[in-house]
Amino acid sequence: MGGVIIGHEMGRALGVEAMFVERPTGTFELRRGFALEPDDQVLLVEDAESDYILTRHWFSEIRETQYQVEWVTAFDTALAAIETNHHDVCLVDYLLAARDGLELIRAARAKGCQT
Repeated sequence: MGGVIIGHEMGRALGVEAMFVERPTGTFELRRGFALEPDDQVLLVEDAESDYILTRHWFSEIRETQYQVEWVTAFDTALAAIETNHHDVCLVDYLLAARDGLELIRAARAKGCQT
């Protein structure tokens, strides 16, 4: 439960939505009022391959539809991808080598990105 609260409060502090998935009936579902539309483009900013594989698996199990997930591993690559405004949702890891996800979100917001 702590992760849900942290994610929600981080999103609220940054002025962005937080996403939550859980498996109440054996299959992952988007919960807590968060929804994606069919064909939404998802950017995953994650420097650990194992976490990318796990997240990709979660998205493949969400019943409603399938989503396109683009994976980037570095701060600068992520910022460039966010600036394209091609993605509907960005999932950002907190620890990104020497920089962090909060810094990335702030940098993207400073450049006018709304994703």
